[in-house]
Amino acid sequence: MANPDSDRAKHKARLMSGSVPGGHLVWEDIRTKPWREELSRAALAGRPPAGAYSARAMALVGHETAQKAVFRQFLGLCVRVVLEEEGFEIARPRVRLRNDPLFTTGALYRRRTDAEPTVDLLERLIDSLTAEEMVRASAYLHKRLKTSR
Repeated sequence: MANPDSDRAKHKARLMSGSVPGGHLVWEDIRTKPWREELSRAALAGRPPAGAYSARAMALVGHETAQKAVFRQFLGLCVRVVLEEEGFEIARPRVRLRNDPLFTTGALYRRRTDAEPTVDLLERLIDSLTAEEMVRASAYLHKRLKTSR
């Protein structure tokens, strides 16, 4: 079942990526597999994941842009979106970060305990299929729907 808050956060991040200086660079970069894994590792280690991306963000957009409040808010939102897609939820907001070049606070995350996979996971799985595989999957699902009624 889709999480409306996650959907809103993702929509907001997409919109902000077009209006925040350097936003499109960060939005595309932070959603790549290596950064998804890095953010997940930080979350599992009990560290605020936003801090794991600070240096990378500054390298992408420059120190001056990265220091702007709107950019830091956008970056925090991007981290949240990625981690929610990876099966995490906020455990503790506003945890103090020490020696971070961008953030003084960040959120701690934990694995979601719900057993139901997120819609985003299903969408990512479907997006990975070739056109031929999608046709086969569609036929299979259509057949399953007919037999389950």
